[in-house]
Amino acid sequence: MNRQQFRDVIEQFYKDNLSLIDRKNADYAAADDPFRNFGMAEYMGLSTEQGIMLRLLDKMARLANVSAKGGVMEVKDESLDDTLQDICNYTGILYAYRRSQS
Repeated sequence: MNRQQFRDVIEQFYKDNLSLIDRKNADYAAADDPFRNFGMAEYMGLSTEQGIMLRLLDKMARLANVSAKGGVMEVKDESLDDTLQDICNYTGILYAYRRSQS
């Protein structure tokens, strides 16, 4: 892979992630509150930011577990690439949330 191919792969990854965020946000949140589902963490005594980080930690744990198993996925309807997308997206969501608070 050369530098341009590398860039093309990364660009497509981010485009796919943005599309996924749009679809999931439409299912889980509201147009006037894109963080609403993460705000539900407040019912458990966590902040919205902590709720986002908790979901991120779930995905990081999954990545670590799959890696320890040599990449073998037990859940067949979610690939390792899906987990990587979720990690990237939760990081972006956390970034956007922090920006919304300043």
